[in-house]
Amino acid sequence: MRIYRPDDVFSGFHAEAPCAELPELLYTAEVWRHEKWRVGRHQHPDHWEVKFQAAGEARWIMDGEPVHLSAGDLLILPPATPHELAGSNGERQHLIFIGLRPEAVFGRIPDLEASWASAAAGCKVAEAEAVRVPFRLLIREVRCDRTHRPDAIRAAFDLLVIEIGRLAVASAKWELLPGHPAVADACRLMESHCEKPWPLRQLGRFVGLSPNHLATLFQRELGMTPHDFLLQSRVARAQELLGTTDMTVTDIAMEVGFSSSQHFARVFRKLEGCTASTYRRRPAKSPG
Repeated sequence: MRIYRPDDVFSGFHAEAPCAELPELLYTAEVWRHEKWRVGRHQHPDHWEVKFQAAGEARWIMDGEPVHLSAGDLLILPPATPHELAGSNGERQHLIFIGLRPEAVFGRIPDLEASWASAAAGCKVAEAEAVRVPFRLLIREVRCDRTHRPDAIRAAFDLLVIEIGRLAVASAKWELLPGHPAVADACRLMESHCEKPWPLRQLGRFVGLSPNHLATLFQRELGMTPHDFLLQSRVARAQELLGTTDMTVTDIAMEVGFSSSQHFARVFRKLEGCTASTYRRRPAKSPG
């Protein structure tokens, strides 16, 4: 594996051949780039590339056609598809992407081939939040040297390929755990966009409940308020960034939605029992 930070980013990494036991995963990357970032026209003749716009907005040109990506959108690029980044909206860019040959996964999960065939001409998938968690799992396993690493990378990779295939045919169906579906919807919103403030009134409007009713359901089913769940989601995301990037603690606090580094420090210590800097210095825990 070769892992490095590209010259044109201020944080992040690019890993080539991240797992010898999984040659179908050619590279993966998570990068934060400045608002004036550009990528010239190019193509990948022998593999797919999938880009997830985690934050910011970008204007790509895919095979001559303009494609606008907002936060949460996905761009699926089949082999030999010319593409270039033409510009952004002036905000910092946060992008996660992989280069892959999914055919090996089709051998393990044959039904997937038909799903990916839906994207054979290339496509944008709006509101593709279903891939955010699989992408994060893959990034974590690639960056951390822990026991069962190849198996963990393969599991995260297969899950990501499955979710991309589902989105390509717009056939994803959420299976909710027992409980009120509005609570599951609210949790998913806050986990996917923990950087947003999510006032209770707005959260209730998104899931179709009054603020008081939603708060009551959260307390009954999860034993906490929606705001407590949001803080936990922010700290969980901060832990990922502490372990997989070299962003400063202050930048991470802002990235996950805290208004100040002081507030972040108080919440992190309360939930984790240590400072973010101490957490970052801990060696990665091996399972078992």
